[in-house]
Amino acid sequence: MAANLIAADGNIGQGLLVPRALTTASTMLQRLKHMGLRGVMLEVGFPLLLPNFPNSAGYTSFYQQVAQMIHADGMTLSVEVNPVFTSPQISSLHPDYSGLTVESYAAEQREEAQTIIDTMHPDYLTVLDEPDTFGSNLSLPLNTPATGVQLVNLELTGLNRRSTKVGAGTGTWSPPPYDQALLNQTSIDYLSVHVYPLAQLDVQNLNTDVGAASQARKPVVMDEVGLYKDLVSGNFDATGTIHANANGAANEEKLLAFSFFEPLDQQFLTLITRYARSRGVVFLSPFETLNFFAYVDWTPMLDAMPSVQFRAVLDQAAVASMSSGRLSGVGRTYSQLATGK
Repeated sequence: MAANLIAADGNIGQGLLVPRALTTASTMLQRLKHMGLRGVMLEVGFPLLLPNFPNSAGYTSFYQQVAQMIHADGMTLSVEVNPVFTSPQISSLHPDYSGLTVESYAAEQREEAQTIIDTMHPDYLTVLDEPDTFGSNLSLPLNTPATGVQLVNLELTGLNRRSTKVGAGTGTWSPPPYDQALLNQTSIDYLSVHVYPLAQLDVQNLNTDVGAASQARKPVVMDEVGLYKDLVSGNFDATGTIHANANGAANEEKLLAFSFFEPLDQQFLTLITRYARSRGVVFLSPFETLNFFAYVDWTPMLDAMPSVQFRAVLDQAAVASMSSGRLSGVGRTYSQLATGK
């Protein structure tokens, strides 16, 4: 049982915000441990840790210190290295991905992955988890299994994994042959699976993916799970397939936080936790950890806010709850699931 720790934003590594961010991360970790959680999934954006990226030393130091806190608490650390969204609706960072090829991206991603292994010593490191999202952000053709296999093999060649298990995979909205190709044609240590939408096809794909990993004798890591709610922002096509969409992602960030969804989130986490345990999943991490501490009530003003501004409202509510030791209903439910109480 684990949680996703959103630990950094565009200001990390710049001046006085670093100690404040570390203090918040430390408080959150203590609350998660008190809930009975035994692991944390930490997202590290590409290309934040590359030497030529502004303030890369500050980012690297920040993540290293957070990782040290996680290890000191005896918790499992899973890391995803994902391309930073370039949309101003989601991120204050604007990395330049122009000119990247599959080969050059693999080389740079491998360099960042090595830095993560050397400085953070994660138990799990996922280098590819949503090929459609990666491809959309990077403007690279990553939607075919052959290209995904090529990318992962290029990244793993020359990577010193040390004691870190390295994995890759897709979301359950992607066709299972992609995951099967990664399992059979690369040297990944585990299959990464993201679970968001829960249409019948997604459940079928999830069962197929878990079965394929079992057949390949490799564990499954569910490093992002959450109940997807945005069905109106262009993220789905006529077949119900989800597609990467910056506008939809920004809207989903807002929907995640509205309190009228909290009962559904409680049901989802209960079901997905039972499923993961029944299928031997080795690591499970809900995506929106802030909801363990706070939701916000819908108002027309909040609904009209830009995503970045809205996120600040949720952050403030969650930090206040963490500071006073309060949990939301979802937080209490997941704590009970983690501890069996």
